[in-house]
Amino acid sequence: MNIAKIFVDDETITSSVDMSMPLTGLTAKLRNDNKISKPDSDFYVVYQNCPHEITSNIRVGEALTLEHLLLIISKDRYNKMKGLRGILESSIAAMNDLPTEADNIIASINHMKSFIKHYYEADGCFDKFYESMPLDLLQSESEEENLKTLTHWFKTEFFTFIHTPKCQCCNNETKGVGSSFPTLYESKGLASRTEVFKCFKCGAMTRFPRYDLPERLLETRCGRCSEFANVFTGMLLALGFDARIVVDLTDHVWSEVWLEDKQRYVHVDPCEDIIDAPYTYEVGWGKKLTWIFAIGKNEVYDVTRRYTKDYNAVVARRSAMVPEDVCAKLVNLRNQQYQSKLTQEEKNEIAHKNELDQKSMLIDRDAVKPEEQRTRISGNE
Repeated sequence: MNIAKIFVDDETITSSVDMSMPLTGLTAKLRNDNKISKPDSDFYVVYQNCPHEITSNIRVGEALTLEHLLLIISKDRYNKMKGLRGILESSIAAMNDLPTEADNIIASINHMKSFIKHYYEADGCFDKFYESMPLDLLQSESEEENLKTLTHWFKTEFFTFIHTPKCQCCNNETKGVGSSFPTLYESKGLASRTEVFKCFKCGAMTRFPRYDLPERLLETRCGRCSEFANVFTGMLLALGFDARIVVDLTDHVWSEVWLEDKQRYVHVDPCEDIIDAPYTYEVGWGKKLTWIFAIGKNEVYDVTRRYTKDYNAVVARRSAMVPEDVCAKLVNLRNQQYQSKLTQEEKNEIAHKNELDQKSMLIDRDAVKPEEQRTRISGNE
C-alpha cells in the first residue's frame, strides 16, 4: 500500500492506495468515504498530459504522477479549463488547485486568447482585415494619430453597437426572451450562443448570434464590446501594431496598443471612441473593478493597476474572491504555456516590454482627463 495525495476537483485527499488497484476501485473507495458522489462517467483522470475516462483498464499506478499526486477532475470543470493540454502535469495539478471562483478568470482569458489564436492560424484572416480598412486615411507619420483616426472611423463608420436588435420583420423595438442553441450557419460563425428577442408590435422572434469568427463579423459589422474588440484588435495587428485584447472581469472588452514613443501599452476602446483614458470605467462609469487582463499572441498580464486610481481598494475587493498569489500563479502558468515554444530572445522582448509597462503603471496620476469623466456612450446606434 502507498500513501497518495489525490486531487478531486478542489479538494485534496490523502489516502492509502494499492498501486495495482484498478482506478474504478479507487473511485469506489472514495465514493464509500463520501469524497465523491457522482458516477465515474462524470470524471476524467488526468495523466500524461491528457484526460482519460475512468475505466477498470487503468491502474492507479499508471495514473499516479508528481510523487504520488493523482488528479481526478469532473468533466464539467475540465471543460471550463480548456487549454490545459500541453501544460506540464505539475501545472495541470496547480491549475486544478485553484478555487472555483477562478473559473471565470480562466474562461475569460481562454475566450480572448481564442480570438488571437484564430488571427494567426486562419488562412487569409489578416488580409481580410487589411482590405476592410481605410488605408488612405492612415497616412500620418505618428502612430498615435493613425490610431486615433482608425478608432474614430471604426466607431462612426464601420461597426455598429447592438444592445437590443430591431425586429427583423417590422423594424420595431424588441425585448430579450432568452437564448437558443446556434443554428448550423451560426455555429460556422463560431457563435457561442444566440440571444432571442421578441417584437413588442408583431410578436416575431429575432435571433442575435454572438459571433466570434472575425470573418463573419466583418460581414455583419455589428455586435457588442466583445465583437468590437475582436475585429478592432485584428485590424491593429494587420497594420503591424503590437496589440492585445483586454478583458475586464466586470464585463467589458477593449484593446491595448504598444506605442514606442510612450514606452508602454495604451488603452484603446473602439466602443467608446477613446484612447489613453484608462480611468473611464472607474470614474466615468462608476465601476467597482476587480481584474483586468491583457491577452496577446504570446502573453497574458494583469493590467488592472492601469485602470484604477485606488489599486489597494481593488485588491481588497478581489482578494476576497481569489487570493492574489493564486491569481499570480494562474497568470504565470498561462505564460509558461504561451511561451513554451519561443526562443529566449523572444521571451526577453516580451519580458522587457512588460517591465516597462508595469513601471509606467506605478506612476501616480491624480488628474482625471475630461473624457474619463464621461458616462458610457455605447448602446443601440
